[in-house]
Amino acid sequence: MISKALKGLPRRLDLELKKDKFTKFREKVSYAFKMYLYYPVDSFISRYIERIARSLAFAKHGWMHYDFESAYLYDLMAFKMKRIHKCLENGHAIQEDEHMNALKEAIEICERLFKGEYERPHYDKHDEKWGEMESNHIPEYDANGKILHYRWETWRPKAVTPAQKKKERADLKKVWENGEKDRQADLDRLNEILKKHEPAWWD
Repeated sequence: MISKALKGLPRRLDLELKKDKFTKFREKVSYAFKMYLYYPVDSFISRYIERIARSLAFAKHGWMHYDFESAYLYDLMAFKMKRIHKCLENGHAIQEDEHMNALKEAIEICERLFKGEYERPHYDKHDEKWGEMESNHIPEYDANGKILHYRWETWRPKAVTPAQKKKERADLKKVWENGEKDRQADLDRLNEILKKHEPAWWD
């Protein structure tokens, strides 16, 4: 005599087989949904949101920069390198400290080149030596005492005699020359950094 347990076995096997088929079918549908709908749509949305955000970040520079002014090149370079630095800090690859420090230095150099105030430290010393420049519009008169025009004249409190004025003008020329030397040194250093370290700035 067949027991009840044995009699119900085929039915249970049939139900488990159907359940197994349903599970496989569900997995296939889930896989197809993810691969052909969810992932492509999610990737499309994420990619374009990222691109829109990046475009808006760069748009500020396009809005503010002038094509006739080359100094904006360094502002754009500093902005881009800051984004690279942030990306590398949060990226997958392990970055060498040497390359990251060089990137920071390159950013600082580009910011100085954009500001273009290399003569300022030298000019401040010049002011200390000769006093801050003063100026005034001096009227020029004709024979009848009528004002013909105004002459703009500058002077420094500590440059009074002709010899002092001549020396002050010579020193002022050195201010601009030394500022340009500093700018050229920054350009040389930036070029050196880019040649040596730029190939390593990727993730």
